[in-house]
Amino acid sequence: MPARIGGALEQGSGRITAQINGVRTGEVLDLQHLGSSDGDPGVFIPDVQLGAAAWMGIAKWIEVGAQFQYASLSWASPNAVGVLDFPADKQEDMFLFGLGARGNFELGDSKLTLSPILELNAASVSQAVFVCSTCTNDFVPSNADYTFERLDREVFILPNTALQLSYAVLDGLRFYAMLGAQLSVTNVGFDADISNLPDTTLENFVVGYFAAGVEAQVESFVVSATFMLPIEDVERIDFGPTFAFQIGAHID
Repeated sequence: MPARIGGALEQGSGRITAQINGVRTGEVLDLQHLGSSDGDPGVFIPDVQLGAAAWMGIAKWIEVGAQFQYASLSWASPNAVGVLDFPADKQEDMFLFGLGARGNFELGDSKLTLSPILELNAASVSQAVFVCSTCTNDFVPSNADYTFERLDREVFILPNTALQLSYAVLDGLRFYAMLGAQLSVTNVGFDADISNLPDTTLENFVVGYFAAGVEAQVESFVVSATFMLPIEDVERIDFGPTFAFQIGAHID
């Protein structure tokens, strides 16, 4: 989820929030595709992510801010059967940092607001590479012997852009919906061609999403709940429906 959702900030006001993303609400493994094929991705998808953000209104229609997210490898599940665990001494968590900007434009009256949102996030993504010494291009034995080769680590810029439409039902109560897209990371997790071993297989792909939620503010306390449906087209990667919860403080 974008870090900055919900109602607009007035010039000179700010908001500090903590966020939990339930990235997965169901099973990661698709029981219809238990087997893995040459070229399939092999990734760990976080079941939960934690985040924090601080944003401020710097002009009547403009906000800027910064955000941080963290996901532990122990909170993640493999996307397919056969994805090997990271070695015990090579466990890698994921950290994401970013800056963002948001505009707020009232439509008709002050109850309806259109908000374009842009985040530029950077994340360090790790990949453990293993070599099967008992496999061939056509055969993977049930007792295949894998040897850890190396750990690849790359920093990716992962922009997240969204268009949010929000409506103030009552003073302090607001509903919102948004359409957005962001970059994520995939790889080639199962490769039968040993000549590809020296090359990293990490690469970007686009994830679209639809989200809807509700925000309530009582004095300086703000809380929101958001449902998000990701849309991705990478075979064997399925994020599934997501829920995100935010609590925060509004600062005038």
